[in-house]
Amino acid sequence: MPEVEPNDSRDTAPLISGRQFSIEAGSMGTDVDCFGVRAAAGDSLVAYTHDGNGACPTDRRGPANTLITVVDSVLTVVAQNDDAIGHGRCSRIDGPTLGTGFVLPAAGDYRVCVSSGGGANIERYVLSVLLLP
Repeated sequence: MPEVEPNDSRDTAPLISGRQFSIEAGSMGTDVDCFGVRAAAGDSLVAYTHDGNGACPTDRRGPANTLITVVDSVLTVVAQNDDAIGHGRCSRIDGPTLGTGFVLPAAGDYRVCVSSGGGANIERYVLSVLLLP
């Protein structure tokens, strides 16, 4: 699914329905792209950036550096990742075992925000999000 503006802040993030989605976005620089998810009690979250083909996206300097931040409904940061171990400069929010998910602290609305870890433009990236019961 393509990105729809405005989604540049935690307040304007569209709430995405469903428990699994991928969104194609880009041109970050100082831009922030936020997307909302609604979690049930006990849900876990997996969120990661990639190029759509299993690798990290690139910018003019090579592998792009993304940063994922997850905030709750009162804008408290509950999770953040810059460079995921084993995923180069891509970002990944996950559990202690790959694919198990980061356990969200409570039921409610969360915002998953992606920004450039180095401030460079990333022409295209994909954010994939999965909520696990």
